[in-house]
Amino acid sequence: MTELMNKIICNSLTHYVNKNQKDWILYYKLVVFAYNTCPRSRLKVSPFFLLHGIDANQPLDNKIKPNIDNFNLAKSLETLQKIREKIPNTIRKKQQTQKLNYDKTHKTVSYLPGQKISDVNCEIELILNGKLTTDVIHVQRIKPFTDKKKHIQTKVGGKNPEKRLECWQVGVSELEKTRSRRHPRALGT
Repeated sequence: MTELMNKIICNSLTHYVNKNQKDWILYYKLVVFAYNTCPRSRLKVSPFFLLHGIDANQPLDNKIKPNIDNFNLAKSLETLQKIREKIPNTIRKKQQTQKLNYDKTHKTVSYLPGQKISDVNCEIELILNGKLTTDVIHVQRIKPFTDKKKHIQTKVGGKNPEKRLECWQVGVSELEKTRSRRHPRALGT
């Protein structure tokens, strides 16, 4: 949540800061106030209301709305309590939805203690834009260890079926040249 809030505040500040980005502090309080007074889509209330039980009084509100003296504190507190009781259920439902969406695209990886894994997939060398770079692969993409004796011959070279290379004999950077960086797949498929 904190990372998301920081991202939203930083993105909002980019609309106001000057070219050198030295005057961001002038707009910081305004952006945070706007963030805190904007109703959220889940609960339809603002963080300010959840904390204080009333909507924030903004300068323009004094000119548009007449001065209302019939504020009912008991009713406001009752409404706030009802909303605060809904929050855990709303959060739980959203977390379940997020988990389902995450699980659709990710596989569960589990290894036994002492089981060998192929460490060549942890850190690879890529040639991007003519420069040699090193990339660390996420644990979700680590593959189990395969013995070199049981290697699989793989087609490399597109339409030339005779040109075959053994995967374990080719350096990782050579393999990565023939793969799409964002969509890793078996060579020759």
